[in-house]
Amino acid sequence: MSKSKTVSVSIRISPRIKSLASQKLAQSGLTMSEFLRVCLINVADYDLADFLSSPEALQAKEEVMNGHVTAFKSLDDLWADINDEK
Repeated sequence: MSKSKTVSVSIRISPRIKSLASQKLAQSGLTMSEFLRVCLINVADYDLADFLSSPEALQAKEEVMNGHVTAFKSLDDLWADINDEK
């Protein structure tokens, strides 16, 4: 008997929330599963408090509060920008 390398997680949300979230995530090129996987990995790696108050998160919050944000038309545009900066 082989062990699975992944497990399934089930959540209960209203159909309205699922629909709205799925639409907004799709605009960024993400599925709900991908988004939740990233969130859970970050919480597992950094703990919830650390995930929300990591230096990166705090810097991002400050930039948003000061209006220093860049809007991207697609996830591909975001990745292109990220890759150009490195």
